[in-house]
Amino acid sequence: MTTIDQMSLDEMYQLYDQYGKPFEQTHWGQYIVITKEGRTTVGATMVEATENSIAAFGRGNYLFKIGQRAIKT
Repeated sequence: MTTIDQMSLDEMYQLYDQYGKPFEQTHWGQYIVITKEGRTTVGATMVEATENSIAAFGRGNYLFKIGQRAIKT
């Protein structure tokens, strides 16, 4: 599925490196949602992080597991 507002994998990695990486020391293994503007919300589970981010920022943001990157095969 593609969308008009889709980011490339490199852009998503840059977003994580800039805004998610600082959370690795204190939130390793948890989940972070990052907006394109760099606003963040963290949760212990994917569901918690997603629900928090939708309530705070609306839909259309990016979810990452802190400390781990997706692997493209």
